Amino acid sequence: MVKILHVSPLDYTKGGHSRAHTDLALLLKKNGIESAFAVPYTDDLGDFMDDLGIQCYPIKTSSLPGLATISFEWQIKKRLSQIIENYNPDIVLTETVGLGPTIESIKKVRGRKLRLLHWEKSPPTEASILGKLQYFHWRRTWKRYGSAPDCTMFQSKPHIGHVIDETGISPKMSIVMENGVDVQLFDKDGSLMRDQNKICYVGTVSKARGVFDLIAAGDIVYKEKPDFQLHIFGHGSSKSAVRKLAEDRIWLKVHEFLEEQDFVRHLSESSIGVVPHPDYPVWRICSALKLREYAAMGMAVVARRLPVHEEFEGEDWMFIKEDGVGETSLAAGMISALQGIEKNGNSISSSSREYAE
Repeated sequence: MVKILHVSPLDYTKGGHSRAHTDLALLLKKNGIESAFAVPYTDDLGDFMDDLGIQCYPIKTSSLPGLATISFEWQIKKRLSQIIENYNPDIVLTETVGLGPTIESIKKVRGRKLRLLHWEKSPPTEASILGKLQYFHWRRTWKRYGSAPDCTMFQSKPHIGHVIDETGISPKMSIVMENGVDVQLFDKDGSLMRDQNKICYVGTVSKARGVFDLIAAGDIVYKEKPDFQLHIFGHGSSKSAVRKLAEDRIWLKVHEFLEEQDFVRHLSESSIGVVPHPDYPVWRICSALKLREYAAMGMAVVARRLPVHEEFEGEDWMFIKEDGVGETSLAAGMISALQGIEKNGNSISSSSREYAE
């Protein structure tokens, strides 16, 4: 049996990008390829991986801001060669964070020919000082190691061009691998009725993701549709500021940690999901994973007109308005989606789920 070792800095118990790795592992398993993971330790990591039937090598990392990447790469540099010798993989799959230490660790393992796959998710998105440091690290890693892997996986064709333009490095081989969705993970609770006026955002709560434009759009929608509600699920650098804004907006609900059954209940009741990503280069090239996850739940989807979203414009469950600038496009999209759900909610829900499947 072919064996692949996944090396990633992400928390595998949450988040779309993390699920992309585990979903890939489960798909590979169906095709006779075994997976193991070298990933940051969390309290529930062992149970999570045991439930999936995936072997795991936990990596201790720092929880201090800005040190997660440094500590992960340091621990990979110390431990990965031993993990490789223990697991004995045929292929090692790593992300950009960890690429350098992974390559150096493979060099230490003698007597084996390992194939190295590099999964380039996206450049850092935050405009903060920390984000700029992350971008510097991303670019430096590409400059030093980007041409070494046997193959590099990207999220889209524009993503390939963007990396080459930014770094001047061309990979040996490139493939486009969109993040897919395991629709069984997004089954709606059939005992719950959808609320036609309930809109949700699930994701990182930060300016870079467009959450403040989303709330400004909600102010516009409220004047025309006072019965609507916007529910925000997730964590991020802007969570406290968003929580503050919710204090004088009866239509805005900002959620803290929820048990899985409560989270599923909220998603099952929601009729519309929003992808508020602004027109930043990273969102022009990223995978439309969140959009597909909403569709898998049978929701209508509102998004701005970015290149990665335009292929969905002909679908009756997709609502894109104007040119993606500012909050007005999101407001127009949400109003149109609310009107569409009111008229053809069952049809829209069925067609979005069918598309995801």
